[in-house]
Amino acid sequence: MFDSEDATVYTVYYADEFDNKYEDLFRVSLNGQVEQGVTVIGSLNPVIGSDDELIVSLTSDFTATVESNTSIPALTYNSIVQTLNQIKLIEVSEQYSLSTNEVMRLSTPVMINRAITVEEVTSEEDLLIDQGVAYAITVPLFLALVFVIQMVGMEIFEEKSTKSTEIILSNVTPQEHLIAKIASSNMYSWIQFFLFFVYGLLGFTSRSLIESVAGEATAIDVSIFVDSVLEVIPVVLVLYIMTNIIYSIIMAVLAATAYEMEDFQKIISPLMITMVVGFYIGLFTIFVPETTFALIMAHIPLFSLMIAPALWVAGVLQWWNIGIIVVIQAATIYLLYRYGAASYKQAILDYSGQGVFQRLWKILRGKQAA
Repeated sequence: MFDSEDATVYTVYYADEFDNKYEDLFRVSLNGQVEQGVTVIGSLNPVIGSDDELIVSLTSDFTATVESNTSIPALTYNSIVQTLNQIKLIEVSEQYSLSTNEVMRLSTPVMINRAITVEEVTSEEDLLIDQGVAYAITVPLFLALVFVIQMVGMEIFEEKSTKSTEIILSNVTPQEHLIAKIASSNMYSWIQFFLFFVYGLLGFTSRSLIESVAGEATAIDVSIFVDSVLEVIPVVLVLYIMTNIIYSIIMAVLAATAYEMEDFQKIISPLMITMVVGFYIGLFTIFVPETTFALIMAHIPLFSLMIAPALWVAGVLQWWNIGIIVVIQAATIYLLYRYGAASYKQAILDYSGQGVFQRLWKILRGKQAA
């Protein structure tokens, strides 16, 4: 299903200025690297007759020309380039009478013994691990956050658009309805987060058992990576819960303002854009964590979840920084609920014909603390 049944077999006209003594090498090397094989002819064809014909020429100063009517598959083209470089290496070694060992020494990369004299400085290898951990945490958190927030918004919007909210609010207060919607969606998310952690722990545990039985089955050592993930889990868990609540309250008020799908999409767009902006800032801070911009953005409640874990892994944030972020988020939740609950109470039963942003502005201006 995923491979062409009639893969193109190219005819390559090859010639060089070394008396074509590398024709056989070119043929053997190219056929060994390209899966469907090629036909190599050791003479130049002045005119390309079809799309499956190529002309490859190599001059004595190692300038190569590759001609074709159409684009060449990447595998075939890369194989041609590798073969030409191999021919160049052989020819140069012969010109300078270099032995095989000397050629190997020329092509062998430099061996680097990295030493850092200051213990507090992070090595390049550890930095790569930290970046991998931060990336592996930021992306799933963003996806989980979007999933939960959309769940809150859609449930409230569907109940209002079908006017079933009027029946529900005859038995409970708007504040109770708001808390129930936020709690149910977030509890579902938190349970999923817990299961994700448990399954991941089981996976790494089973990997350790496999290592003890057959070490060759697990060639890559991920113990350092796992330790870094486990270290940041408490920070992620706290920020995840509080950020979900913040976004849920905002989404609830916005969703309660709309009762048509078009209005719902309009009203939630600014919030979704804000989340995407936070996500890209989080990706930016993974690679440049030690910046004032990243430190400031990590303390903004809407962005903390996507940024703070990366800074924590990089060692930029300490426990007291996390404490400040948590206090700011707690204060934000209090203010959002205090004034958002009142706005939600007015918005959930507002079916006026005004534009959705006009309704939102009217509700926000007329709100009182709940």
